[in-house]
Amino acid sequence: MNRLYYRYRASLLVSGLLFAVGMLLVAGAATVFHGMRHTLDNQTSTVGYHSSRLFAAWERFNSVVERRMLGLLDDSDMSSQGVEDLLRLQLDIVESSYRQAALSPLHLEKLLRYRRTLDTRLERLRASADRDDGGAHAEARALLDDGGQLVNLIVLETTSAIAKADDAQRRLLIKTGEITLWLLAGLVTLGAVLVGGLIVVSGQRRELRTLAMTDGLTGLANRRVFMQQSEAEHARALRYDLPVALILVDLDYFKAVNDNWGHPAGDAVLKTVAASLQALSRQSDLVARIGGEEFAILMPETTLAAATDAATRYCEAIAALSVRHGGSTLGITASFGVAAMRHDADPSAAATFAQADAALYRAKHCGRNRVIAAPVLSLEPALGDAVYSVSSEISPTFWKR
Repeated sequence: MNRLYYRYRASLLVSGLLFAVGMLLVAGAATVFHGMRHTLDNQTSTVGYHSSRLFAAWERFNSVVERRMLGLLDDSDMSSQGVEDLLRLQLDIVESSYRQAALSPLHLEKLLRYRRTLDTRLERLRASADRDDGGAHAEARALLDDGGQLVNLIVLETTSAIAKADDAQRRLLIKTGEITLWLLAGLVTLGAVLVGGLIVVSGQRRELRTLAMTDGLTGLANRRVFMQQSEAEHARALRYDLPVALILVDLDYFKAVNDNWGHPAGDAVLKTVAASLQALSRQSDLVARIGGEEFAILMPETTLAAATDAATRYCEAIAALSVRHGGSTLGITASFGVAAMRHDADPSAAATFAQADAALYRAKHCGRNRVIAAPVLSLEPALGDAVYSVSSEISPTFWKR
């Protein structure tokens, strides 16, 4: 029983540790999942913002190029204000591309190189506009021609960066989905482990409860359960004015069995007697092993006379038993003491047990293998042994080979 108790405690500890580890894993996975979702949301927002700025600037630039090609751009468009507008337009494209391409070191390197070239061209354009020497118009037209190709490269590289960013987002979404699946799988596994642990712990608790309530050798109720049930039945009988009886059984010469044939033979005898008592008892009766070779039978709503008749049947049945062990046949007899609750005296379970124990002692003293019942009414102490009545006497049967 101690081993099972420690196994039960160990199972509780392991289940608790598994639950704690599982909760930590779930919390960690949830934190990672939340972080990845936050990163994904930030990247999605950044991509959307800079992509919209980039393509808006690119559309404005295309409109300037189309006007140039259609001859709608005259020298007034190449004024200082026009140059500044064009400068802001180009820088807007490059800045949006730069921010967008920050997601990709390869694209960032290319765009920085393109930006340095474009910055040089724009610086020349600004210098010409400041000198107002007429070169700004030519520089602006050249920038529209040469810079258009350069901006095309910027947009192309940035578009490629956006595509790669979108691909990264898709991979991130897939990874997030995988983490979610792993999280769900972990939760299911954790639930299965916890349920399995609870089943094991519950089974061990039932086993512990069974061991705490039953005799390990015979499977009958043990002394503690018998005493508790006896007190409960006596309280019920007293409340509702019902009878309750008690039979104590002690095997005769049991020590000789252990001494001559060993404890395995004694165990076989105990199990045989326990099975016989259990088979003959009523469903409402409680049969228990309360000592080494001592048994007790609690009989609710049973009078002393009815309990004495039942004890007589038990005595005869045990005397008819035999146990085969090591080539020998062992005969069995037992002595019985019967008592019933005294409503006119002490109605406690302890008092009834004491009366039955005294009757059992008298049965042993009178030669064993017999039933003696305690009296219902109090008699004078001077009568001595007359306070016990012999309700059945059976010729003793001794242990034999």
